[in-house]
Amino acid sequence: MSDSIKAVLLLGFGGPPKAEDAESFVRSVVGNRPGQESRISKAVEHYRRIGGSPFAEIFRNQALALERSLSEQGLSVPVFIGFRHWTPFIGETIEAMTRARIGRVLAVIMAPHRCYANDRRYLVALEDARQQIGPRAPSVSLPDPWHLETGFITAVGNRLQDVAREIGPNAWNESSLVFSAHAIPDAACQACPFSSPRCPYMSQIRESANAVARSMDIEQHHVGYQSISSGIGPWTRPDLESILNTLSSRGKGRVVVCPIGFLSDHVEVLYDLDVEFGQKIGNRGLLYHRAATVGCHPDFIQWLTGLVESFIADGGQN
Repeated sequence: MSDSIKAVLLLGFGGPPKAEDAESFVRSVVGNRPGQESRISKAVEHYRRIGGSPFAEIFRNQALALERSLSEQGLSVPVFIGFRHWTPFIGETIEAMTRARIGRVLAVIMAPHRCYANDRRYLVALEDARQQIGPRAPSVSLPDPWHLETGFITAVGNRLQDVAREIGPNAWNESSLVFSAHAIPDAACQACPFSSPRCPYMSQIRESANAVARSMDIEQHHVGYQSISSGIGPWTRPDLESILNTLSSRGKGRVVVCPIGFLSDHVEVLYDLDVEFGQKIGNRGLLYHRAATVGCHPDFIQWLTGLVESFIADGGQN
């Protein structure tokens, strides 16, 4: 293996694995801004309703799957994980890499669609950790945007095909398909210095949804945004509820939701979609179905494997 890259670092948001961990996690996310107690209490209750988040466990399984896949290709590349709001924190992982004498890292933000305000937090955490450690810290490379990579698009499409097989062709044909992603404040889009007037987040989500739909010969679909927090807006639109208002008048009896903006189950999927949005769909007399998140889908892991191989082959350059 080339000396240019020594390890892979998968970067994620984090999540409390147990319900009793929810409050400390949410406070880490929200911070110390005044007037947030109601928001914190609501979020904590959501985590308690789902029994904690499986996010960290799924994330670790993705890292293990990637490490095994690399090993099968004859590459002994350790795969680390680092979270912004849970252990191991990004800084802790960079310290562990330094102790292990790792010199070069391919860091992958495990979110398929780029948002400068979100990505910047990961980059700042990486750079802060490296600055604290000094010259012994590993150098870091990041991949280009990957929202249209075949491994990702195929994995999402396969998850939707699972739903189609489960409900049968007749039910599938009478279903409305909605791709969902996390809403972000408009201010976060406008803060992007690389794109005017908006950051690429929304266009990349549409492009991913269009690519999946084309791969399945789906002629009509919708893209909506979810998990909007009160008091911060305005947020990216349309929101899922406004899409539901439109779908209710079209006579189809089912709504299939594909959480294309999420690689792993988390509170946004297990509560915001499966509980809140599913209940709103039921209240309209419609049936709710959800495609699974990508998780450890073999095509996605194979794409990650190829990404690492490419970085090794070209010397680990951006």
